[in-house]
This record gives sequence, C-alpha cells and structure tokens, in this order.
Amino acid sequence: MIPRELMYWEGPPPREALTASTGKFRVVTVDTFSNEGGIEDEFDTQDEAVAVASKLTVRAVMYCAYVYDDKGELVFSAGDF
Repeated sequence: MIPRELMYWEGPPPREALTASTGKFRVVTVDTFSNEGGIEDEFDTQDEAVAVASKLTVRAVMYCAYVYDDKGELVFSAGDF
C-alpha cells in the first residue's frame, strides 16, 4: 500500500513517490499549470502502466503522466508541458 503522504504533493515530488513497489511500475501524474502531482496507481507490467499513462494524457493540456520502475527510474512519459 502506498502511504497517503506520498499520494499527492505540490512542487517537486519526493523520491519515494517515484519508486514503485518491487516488481511493479508506478504511474505518476503532474498538473504542470498548478504544479501539483500524485500517484495514480501501480501495475504489474510496464505495458499496462504505459497504456494508462497514455490514456490519462489524451487531449490534456499542461498535464503529464510518467511511469517509474521499482528502482525509481523513469521508463515512459506522456503529455504536454
């Protein structure tokens, strides 16, 4: 379970928010207008996470979605800054 204090933030995200659970992929979203972000969910496969991140940013303006692995490495990004 993701700790509540990591679910949403303002400004730069805490490192822990970007690191998925072991063997998972985490989708993180950022509203680049308000500079607020949050964790959407975690997925078992990178393909699932990428599909969700892509859908979240369709026709979105100033909204981005990122996929991070269990090492906190960015593996995918989508959206418009």
